[in-house]
Amino acid sequence: VTSKEDCVFDLFFGTDYHSHLGTRRAGMSVLGDGKFNRAIHNISNAPFRTKFESDFHEMKGNYGIGVISDFEAQPVHVRSHHGSYSIATVGKINNLSELVEDIMKGHTHFFEMSNGEISQTELVAALINRKDNFIEGIKYAQEIIDGSMSMLILTEKGIYTVRDKMGRTPVVIGKKDTALCACMENTSFLNLGYSFHKELGPGEVCVMDEKGIKNIIPICADATEHIDVEDDSVDVILLINVWHHFNVARKMDEAAIELKRILKPGGRIAVMEYKKEEARHGPRYPMRVSHEVLDELFKKHDMKFVSLDCDVGENLGDHMSHYLIVFEK
Repeated sequence: VTSKEDCVFDLFFGTDYHSHLGTRRAGMSVLGDGKFNRAIHNISNAPFRTKFESDFHEMKGNYGIGVISDFEAQPVHVRSHHGSYSIATVGKINNLSELVEDIMKGHTHFFEMSNGEISQTELVAALINRKDNFIEGIKYAQEIIDGSMSMLILTEKGIYTVRDKMGRTPVVIGKKDTALCACMENTSFLNLGYSFHKELGPGEVCVMDEKGIKNIIPICADATEHIDVEDDSVDVILLINVWHHFNVARKMDEAAIELKRILKPGGRIAVMEYKKEEARHGPRYPMRVSHEVLDELFKKHDMKFVSLDCDVGENLGDHMSHYLIVFEK
């Protein structure tokens, strides 16, 4: 949960709702006044609410994550070159032993759990810490892990919300006037005043703070076929040196239709392309698309012309190399 107000009430009852997903351990981590407050309890012999009642009254903060787990104590709190953060995961790592062995070649260590195994959440944190920032670290972990791994990462800048690359574990975003939440089941937030906002796509990464939520990793797709994005959901589309590839594939109409589909009403698409002229750099002349052709194309698909700038790109001496044309849905 990220909130403009204290988030603990929503975090407590939202996490409690997920208790049916695990019967052994539960944990919450809350960030307030620049300090993390974490609590983990065994819930195998008592309900979540009973075990966390005292923590509920002590915790204060605007950001927090909670987790129910049958396998390990979570969230794990980490201090690294990324700063301090708490991380919770849901999933399965099939190549855990190989990854642990590879990391330990760097003369590091892991804490063993009581059953002698390594915490997969601690392993995920170690993988993320191999990279210079959270985004690169998350992408690296998702790529190298054989299996499924969704995660929440609580930081001072917000909560990174990550769905596994296969899409096996649902991650749903709820929204109300003062807060956002991420969970595995949207029924967990309906009684707390939230409404459904969106479901993350496979491999999608978002960051939530008290101001809102942002998608910060692009979704790879073929725009001439299908982009895994909801209808009427995108504010702006920017394509730089892309459209001539659609021309070569003879799929300019297909691209225009699919891009229009995902644009919100009033949303805009901006195309920056090489001018239709012979030149030593850039694509060959037959591949290039003039702004007149694009104007006719988008008008055919009921897109409104907004503006044209023919003085952008690289300075070729007597003129510029590109044009920028904008259309509105």
